[in-house]
Amino acid sequence: MTILLCFIFFVLGALTMWLSTKNFSNAANKSNILRKGLIEREYTLGAESISVDFEVGEVERSKTKSKVIVLSFVASKSIANTDVGTREGLKKFINNTWIDTNSIDWLVEDTSVNREKKINEILK
Repeated sequence: MTILLCFIFFVLGALTMWLSTKNFSNAANKSNILRKGLIEREYTLGAESISVDFEVGEVERSKTKSKVIVLSFVASKSIANTDVGTREGLKKFINNTWIDTNSIDWLVEDTSVNREKKINEILK
């Protein structure tokens, strides 16, 4: 009986360790990001107006539009930051949509960061 319990705990422990090494949050989408940017939007939630700052990743682009995915966001009211339904609703406004490229404040990466990424890719 104790051998069976030890085997079950061993299998569960190994499964837990394996699952903890996996990154399930947009892993496929994050590898296809062309560049990152910030978008600020105003929404009305009930009777209140809230400001939401989105960090987005560009996955496709045209001359004037960018298709973006939401990487993260922060709202000015706590209900929008803590309530799961509200968070998902706000995320759906921007996620996988085409947005005017000029309305996005694009983040400029430091050349040393790009150099470090290239070196790490070569050394893999």
